[in-house]
Amino acid sequence: MSSDDWSVPSKSAGSWPNPPSSAKSKSVRLKLETSRDLHKALARLIRAALGGVIDTADLGRYANAIATLHRIVTDGELAAITARLDALEQRNAA
Repeated sequence: MSSDDWSVPSKSAGSWPNPPSSAKSKSVRLKLETSRDLHKALARLIRAALGGVIDTADLGRYANAIATLHRIVTDGELAAITARLDALEQRNAA
């Protein structure tokens, strides 16, 4: 199987093909663990779009992804706060 073949490999092939070299790009790792991290990332994207570094259409796609991550992170943060409050209530009730 050539590296430019994106078809699903057969079971006997054993692994997925490598993406074509044109599809490889620099990987960027961002710390997106808290709401504050996500707000900073969104602000960075907006500044980049206003500065002409990224296309505004890309900004919309990235912003939607960040908004989805924000909902997930916020739900997790709220669940952690609720668990802590429940633990405090149980400790104070005992």
